[in-house]
Amino acid sequence: MKITKKTEIDKTSLNEVITLSKKILNLLYVFLIISIVIAGIFLAIYMGIPKFLIGVLGVISPIFIGFVIAWLFNPLVKQLTTKGLNRILSAIIVYAVFLILIIIFIRVFIPVLYSQINDLIASLPSVITKINEVINDFVMSF
Repeated sequence: MKITKKTEIDKTSLNEVITLSKKILNLLYVFLIISIVIAGIFLAIYMGIPKFLIGVLGVISPIFIGFVIAWLFNPLVKQLTTKGLNRILSAIIVYAVFLILIIIFIRVFIPVLYSQINDLIASLPSVITKINEVINDFVMSF
């Protein structure tokens, strides 16, 4: 018959080891995820997937923009249909008002923006020299 001796386990050191092993395992998971993402990016670039995605986005983006515009204008169309107008006529009115507002925006703000950009470009050399003077004065103060 064999006599076994019971040994007491230090619970605090065991908890420290378990906590440390969990942290190391989490770091390994993060490293694994990052390496999978990097490998996926390199594989996608090698296979030419970004060019394909840009082409697909070029086709899908007008459809998505159309859905967003329709979703935004739906409450206005519903409001006009509750007033007694036909839904198609309500949609035409809402889109016509939207297009008129865009045309007004382009006719009013684009020339103003154009003149302000030209003024900025004309005054840019003096602004750059003033910035250089301020930087030189700041550097020379030390």
